[in-house]
Amino acid sequence: MTQQSAQTTLPAGTVLGNYRIERLLGQGGFAMTYLAQHTALGHAVAIKEYFPDGLAFRLHQTQQVQAVSQSQQTFYRQGLQRFLQEGQVLAGLRHPNIVRILDFMEANGTAYLVMDYEHGETLQTYLDRIDKPLSYQESMQLLLPVLDGLREVHKHQLLHLDIKPDNIFLRHNSTAMLIDFGGARQFVGSQSKSVSFMVNSAGYSPPEQYSAEPLQGVYSDIYSLSATFYRCLSGRLPTPANTRSQALLEGDRDPLPSAMSLGRGQYPDHFLQGIDQGLLLNRKQRPENVRSFQYLLQGKADENRKVRSNETVAKPQSLKGKRAAKWDEPAP
Repeated sequence: MTQQSAQTTLPAGTVLGNYRIERLLGQGGFAMTYLAQHTALGHAVAIKEYFPDGLAFRLHQTQQVQAVSQSQQTFYRQGLQRFLQEGQVLAGLRHPNIVRILDFMEANGTAYLVMDYEHGETLQTYLDRIDKPLSYQESMQLLLPVLDGLREVHKHQLLHLDIKPDNIFLRHNSTAMLIDFGGARQFVGSQSKSVSFMVNSAGYSPPEQYSAEPLQGVYSDIYSLSATFYRCLSGRLPTPANTRSQALLEGDRDPLPSAMSLGRGQYPDHFLQGIDQGLLLNRKQRPENVRSFQYLLQGKADENRKVRSNETVAKPQSLKGKRAAKWDEPAP
């Protein structure tokens, strides 16, 4: 294969089913997101293409996506199936705070999720733009609905595994939604033992996501959400979990200042305590589910009792044909 025989992105004008590609919105290590248009209805959509960098390449003449080598074929196909599994589960959800999957398809040796094209900005872009910490009221107004959406995700045996301000999208009406789920990428990393495919967002990923072992659970998403709250109130990126773990192993103090130490007197104590509990390195000591985490943040101590719920995650459901979603920001 010569360099001229392969390219990375789909060219403008490419037709996928009922959709015509207009331009690339964003490209990450695991997928590409395109702006496209429905050829019959004329409305704009976003299409996310499974394209794991380092595992796949595209033939220019045919647009076919293939594994880079026979030895990587198994990992490529496993990731493709998990990508479709996530799409299938998300397609069955109708929640205002979760990215909505309108359609999905397999073509060109890969898979595509079709999503609503939304106008707005990510929480990260918003925080950078205002350049100041959010108040308690602002943080709760923006992120409590995200917690509601995440509870719905967990009820359907799915984890997000990459919650961070870049993956929380704020529509123009200020409602927030979770985008860009990281479970498929995390799965490929755990199967291939490839660090490059582990979903590690520095400051937001919990310590268990730095391991190739399948240790992730509801508590992993709670850590990432706690880190997001921490960023909102502190104005700073939390210390990465692996750096914290290493410091403690060496007998040093935790280099992450507690939320309580940063926000006492400016935020309710129960809010700060909830964030600190969600950021505990020991996953077993974090809130057991999103409902419990919500109660901690809201100061509903009487309601925050250990209740068995369906907010747990089992093996992902198998997929046998469903539909997918769309939005406006690039997919990491």
